[in-house]
Amino acid sequence: MQAIIKTGYLLLALLYQSIGITTAQTLVISNVTIIDVRDGLAEPGLTVIVTGERITEVGPAKTTKVPVGTTVIDATGKYLIPGLWDMHVHIVSDKWVLPLLKVNGITGLRSKHGGERIQDVREKRKDGNYLGFEFSYSSSVLDGPPGLWSGSLIATTPDEGRAIVRHLYSSGYDFVKVYSNLSRDTYFAIAEECRKLNFPFAGHVPGSVSHKEAILAGQKSIEHSVGLEHLVKKPEELQQLILNRESTITNSTGQIDMFKWLEYVIDNYDTSRISVLQEIVAGSDTWFCPTLVNLRMWSSNETAFTNDYRLKYIPVDELAIWQAPMESGEFPEDLINHNDCQLELSHKFYNLLSSLLKPMLDSGAKFLAGTDIGNPYLFPGFSLHDELALFVEAGFTPLQALQTATINPAIYLNRLADIGTVEKGKIANLLLLDANPLEDIGNTKKISVVILNGRFFDRRALDEMLANAEEFARF
Repeated sequence: MQAIIKTGYLLLALLYQSIGITTAQTLVISNVTIIDVRDGLAEPGLTVIVTGERITEVGPAKTTKVPVGTTVIDATGKYLIPGLWDMHVHIVSDKWVLPLLKVNGITGLRSKHGGERIQDVREKRKDGNYLGFEFSYSSSVLDGPPGLWSGSLIATTPDEGRAIVRHLYSSGYDFVKVYSNLSRDTYFAIAEECRKLNFPFAGHVPGSVSHKEAILAGQKSIEHSVGLEHLVKKPEELQQLILNRESTITNSTGQIDMFKWLEYVIDNYDTSRISVLQEIVAGSDTWFCPTLVNLRMWSSNETAFTNDYRLKYIPVDELAIWQAPMESGEFPEDLINHNDCQLELSHKFYNLLSSLLKPMLDSGAKFLAGTDIGNPYLFPGFSLHDELALFVEAGFTPLQALQTATINPAIYLNRLADIGTVEKGKIANLLLLDANPLEDIGNTKKISVVILNGRFFDRRALDEMLANAEEFARF
């Protein structure tokens, strides 16, 4: 009986993903204040007309002619921004993850691959769109032996790395995801093959390669890290420890031990070398996606999320994975804090990395907002708003934080002609807010309307989605 009920809710989940509030061909947002995410100007008294999937007019409310028979939203006192991007996601299920993303105004996704838990993403993706969301999709993890994650592609030699890159390119992925255990020679061979094919590569910086080398090699984005190895007193000493596979920095298999590495970096951190990191990132074409909300999660103790109200939206089988990540088999043992010392190291690492973001930004580094959903206690959609708040805590202005999830992804993806700002001719991925996000970044959570590819979901519809998500999560 319970299986039948679960199936019923599954169908309901699929249904509320596809229902829009209006079937009208044209939608009018009247008398709204548009936030220009380029420069932070807030221009009131505007009307925006959406026809089909595109914005077809933006002009003064007093003079813009509203077509007869259209759906009109009176947006007096409200603020319009581009739809938000989460630039680091793992879609473990499209049944419950996508509705939560939509409710939170996430209209674009850069998927860093879903591993083995969801196999049909590429089949459902068409022309850069995945079930209504703008979408950029990576290959499986391309790693060196032994490989951290199940299902990784393993390149043991430079020639194997090149061959895998050619295969991924011909398979239609948007970019290659490189990972931590690649050898130096294999990493640089992958980078060279990607340059030949004009095929982006992004992901982790292997321990055998410095961030400066990764930037010079053309890595398009770096996830989770910012180049702490350049900030230790003797960077060459750390590099030799890694290359020689010294036990002071590696585990029993000869791979870098994350906690030993963290301890070395924290013990040898030299604040005077921040300028070195600033020089490395200044003017580079590489983007940084620090996934602060994920790093904060791994540096928190097990009771940090006990009373989080968002747990009610997470299905019980997913919660079981979160609550026992090692036993679930989903997460490698090396990622889990096993004692108070490791937890303290993770917490120090988070604080150190966070403190470097504003100096990097000031010297020209480019940032993307990403959450790494798919990991425990990262709530689809909700955590993107947390990520923006953490950027502000790190010293960004609300505008600079907002840019990491709007115009920056558009620039990164070479799609500024279609997305990233509220302008005539662009795809109608929009977020109508009840308060100004430039005054308080938390106002991105005060959502009145979500427009996804021209389809309009008002607050009533969004609340209904949340209620359905809560009901679905119970079974």
